[in-house]
Amino acid sequence: MKQLLFPNNIQFWYETLRSMSHIAYGGADFGEVVSTAERIVEGDYASWYTEWLATADRVSGQAEKALAAGHRVSARDGFLRASNYYRSAEFFLHGHPCDPRHDHAYDRSVDCFRSAAALFSPIIEPVEIPYEGTTLPGYLYRVDDSGTPRPTLIMHNGFDGTAEELHFFGAMAGVERGYTVLVFDGPGMPGPRHHEGLVFRPDWENVVTPVVDFAEKLPDVDNSRIALVGISMGGVLAPRAAAFEHRLAALVAVDGLYDLGETRCATSPAPGRRPSGSCARPPPRNSTRPSKRSWPRTRSPAGRSTTACTSWASTHPGPSTPPTSTTPSPVASPNGSSAPPWSATPRTTCSSRASPSSSTTTSPVPGP
Repeated sequence: MKQLLFPNNIQFWYETLRSMSHIAYGGADFGEVVSTAERIVEGDYASWYTEWLATADRVSGQAEKALAAGHRVSARDGFLRASNYYRSAEFFLHGHPCDPRHDHAYDRSVDCFRSAAALFSPIIEPVEIPYEGTTLPGYLYRVDDSGTPRPTLIMHNGFDGTAEELHFFGAMAGVERGYTVLVFDGPGMPGPRHHEGLVFRPDWENVVTPVVDFAEKLPDVDNSRIALVGISMGGVLAPRAAAFEHRLAALVAVDGLYDLGETRCATSPAPGRRPSGSCARPPPRNSTRPSKRSWPRTRSPAGRSTTACTSWASTHPGPSTPPTSTTPSPVASPNGSSAPPWSATPRTTCSSRASPSSSTTTSPVPGP
């Protein structure tokens, strides 16, 4: 469709359109979105953060006043919109995970959503799902308070989407249609990444299995009718989990891309790209010719093949650098095999943080 706002910046337009898409389930107001976008300097990431934060602060302030006056519906609706606006504010800060503005906006988004969740009937219940010595944050949506077992959707987002945003992406729609819904943030997703430094892992079955374990203990869940729904990058992770977690009755992968690797490599400037724009393939196993990939193939301690993007890591040290020195104990997979070393909850931490106001000159890198 035509870019109605930010005509020269597809990223800013896409993220604006993303907020507009949440209008249907109360995550945005068209006038608030447009008026915020008009104040943003196109291509200026600091401006994006500042203006969305200002809108979120104003709307959340109004919601707090409404709640204090006993206007629960107005307060609930205001908190929902503010939660989404805070999420939008911190979106382009994902390239700077230690920027204090990142945590500030994220935490405010969660606070506002939980304030709204308490005002629903039945309430949307925050849950903590046991996972490898810690917990994963999530929410339980019930159709009613009867405790009747119902078909259940387990939902997770992808790289930049939050468990809270899933309210607008299908959680509330599922409840309206008679489903119990359990949403969560897995390792690498905003909640665990912000507060525990947990990063993504490819053996996603070792994330989903504890969630299914948790769900099966809930009276509102029909254990024979549990479906897994993955959104965005989660639509790439979810099929992997479903291949090993056989208690799932159905899988929905809403990733938007048929092949994430092909799409990524087609736009990569890295050497080794084929003339057609697709990724160069490695040589046959019996070939001694070195691969032309700029991302060399290496062997993990567990014997599995991994891809180390050394050219990227050499210039971008930090949380996304592939682990090289830590070899934690393998964790059993659902199929009885040993999982690779990455399965033992790798973490990344920020050594120090300043106050949000002290880093307002830091320019975030564009999001994916």
